[in-house]
Amino acid sequence: IVIILKVTVKDFGSFSRKVDLFEEKNLTNPPRDFSSFFVQIWPLGQFPFASGTFCSFFFFLLGFYLNIYFGWQYTIATSLILIFIGLWTTKIYIGGNVNSDPKEVVIDEASGQLIASAAAGNNIYLHIIAFLLFRFFDITKLGPIRYVEYKGGAFGIMFDDILAGLISAFLILIINFYLL
Repeated sequence: IVIILKVTVKDFGSFSRKVDLFEEKNLTNPPRDFSSFFVQIWPLGQFPFASGTFCSFFFFLLGFYLNIYFGWQYTIATSLILIFIGLWTTKIYIGGNVNSDPKEVVIDEASGQLIASAAAGNNIYLHIIAFLLFRFFDITKLGPIRYVEYKGGAFGIMFDDILAGLISAFLILIINFYLL
């Protein structure tokens, strides 16, 4: 992603400098501990802007390919693994600061996006809609998603995105069965 951005935006001034700084600062200095590596899905969580969206996009692509080559069951299994790893490592990463949701923690976006992608099956258009729905619910935090986020701690960080993924998956299933 960084290489593509560098090639396409090499003459865009401050944006190009941000990408260069990101590359120099973060790609040459990997996380020092186990929990940082996993919660950031290094280096996705260190992206200088919209790290959650970049992580969701990466896992949108991964979910699509997992569905095609292995089936939706493997996509869900991968999401469940990320949920368990995410709960454990996020608790370690945030320590006693239970009211924070650091922007570099993106393992929650990964697991939520994989849930939404699993419902989309092999249809690329449903995957795109799942990605857009997931980002919409993740950013707006409508209704119960906001409530879950306010629970705080590793639970709040992880489960607001898991709930956004579940709502997106439910809507994708409705679209798939009733509109297609």
